Amino acid sequence: PGIYGAKDLQVLSEMAGQLAHAITNPRLVDEIRQRRDELEAAVRRLEVINEVGRILGATPALEEAFPRVVEQLQRLISFDRMAVGLVARDKNAVRVAAQWGIVPSRLTLGTVIPLAETSSGWVVERNQPYIATDLAQERPFVTDDILYEEGLRSYLRLPVSIRGQVFAVFNIQSRQPNYFGQEAMDILQPVAVVIAQALENRRALEEERRKAERLEVINEIERIVGVAPVLEEVVPQVGEQLQRLLSFDRFSIALIDEARGQAKVAAAWGDMFPSLAPGTLLSLADTYSGWVAEHGQPYITTDLA
Repeated sequence: PGIYGAKDLQVLSEMAGQLAHAITNPRLVDEIRQRRDELEAAVRRLEVINEVGRILGATPALEEAFPRVVEQLQRLISFDRMAVGLVARDKNAVRVAAQWGIVPSRLTLGTVIPLAETSSGWVVERNQPYIATDLAQERPFVTDDILYEEGLRSYLRLPVSIRGQVFAVFNIQSRQPNYFGQEAMDILQPVAVVIAQALENRRALEEERRKAERLEVINEIERIVGVAPVLEEVVPQVGEQLQRLLSFDRFSIALIDEARGQAKVAAAWGDMFPSLAPGTLLSLADTYSGWVAEHGQPYITTDLA
């Protein structure tokens, strides 16, 4: 008892007055509220990013996970359509791999879009985001006309990349003009990183699965060849095994007779053509078989038409 005295009372009174002044200062109150709102927004973004990562990691197919990803992102920003396109560099195109929207799209799931003269191509080439502010005013890319006809006015495209290599494009679109800006990029760029990591993990797992399946097929072919020494019996079984790895219509083996300049179709499996039936003799001159025999290398024809 008696620990506090008049001096303590004076100090506490002065502090109480300062606190009262601070609390009733509108500017300070606004700053406190703004910082609180910023902190809550940052926490919400982190929650959404973590949940998007969890969803993508737990769901094998991107198109299956997409509706739940959309649901999470709409906690941060509203939009009318969202899509992810996977880049196929060998075809210089992008394929629509997942899509959601309240605005129907002509570019449906699985559609392959050439990268040339498109904003997706611009993003892939530069590994940078692209914002279309108002399609009613400017449509510099060929796909912009399609989006505008569908009622969309603005969009944001983000590169989905790993180690500087863009392998997907993340698209978000709105019916409102001038809707996307720096704030939208700040919100969605971390999401693009999460999508990149999920797709890369999925690609690595798929590659491991394919390697395991290739090894299994090779081992089974070795077993078949060892058990059935007659070529005509081996080829159908080998053909069935190879179709586990790739699709084709016909598989055949021709034996080379260099002395006679001929190749004999020894066995075949699949769709049969009279001109290439087993036993058919082919000249090596000016033929694919002749080229392979001469060079000792594979030969691919991309389009016989």
